[in-house]
Amino acid sequence: MRLFLCLVVVLACVALSTAGKKAKTRVVNCKRLAKKFSKCLKKGFAPKKLENCKIGDGDLKKKAAKKCARIEKKVIKGGCDIKACPKPEPEPEPEPEPEPEGPTWCRHENSFLYSYAGSSFDTLEEAQKACLANIKCNGITQEPYNSGRYTQRKGPDVHDWSPTGETSWTVCDEPEPEPEPEPEPEPEPEVEGSTWCRHENSFLYSYAGSSFDTLEEAQKACLANIKQLCRSILQHAGRGTRSLFGEYQV
Repeated sequence: MRLFLCLVVVLACVALSTAGKKAKTRVVNCKRLAKKFSKCLKKGFAPKKLENCKIGDGDLKKKAAKKCARIEKKVIKGGCDIKACPKPEPEPEPEPEPEPEGPTWCRHENSFLYSYAGSSFDTLEEAQKACLANIKCNGITQEPYNSGRYTQRKGPDVHDWSPTGETSWTVCDEPEPEPEPEPEPEPEPEVEGSTWCRHENSFLYSYAGSSFDTLEEAQKACLANIKQLCRSILQHAGRGTRSLFGEYQV
């Protein structure tokens, strides 16, 4: 038995030693290959498989290009890192879309809802999750007399007079969006009145209607006098103001 254990230990040591030598040899080989391959790149060698390599100006002969191609294969096989051929950075993973937030629950102190709607739970979160998936459930009531269990209730009315100090939760009513105010109608433009021109030391022939004490009354009557075609106003000295026919348009 002791001989077997000693043999196992010896084999393990040999295996570790061999693995260490191989790793050391690989590092030495990679350094040597990297040096040779960098020279190939500077001379203008275009790799067939390695990407993002910095290639210098030059024109390799056919024989030299074949030699560089063999070195490239050894570099790939040995898994050597070449500084002149940096590996492309991995694309960043897309950020996960935020999960939609659940409904907001409103707490009602010293209240309860009638009638059980399903199982009860030790935590509020479990009860809320079950209630949302339960068509019959309209709220949660915590029972202090039942080890503080959270029970699903049908309700839907919340009664705020619990004789045992119960606490309830219901999904908060979302406020309805306020309707957008209707745009106020634009005021219609006021119809401008006629402009009257004053003619000093003048008169028009023929009366067209009644006479008035003020110019404003006479103008108003003249504008409304369509049938008799009142066109102007004439004031007689000492006789008041009278609307007349005439040749001048208002």
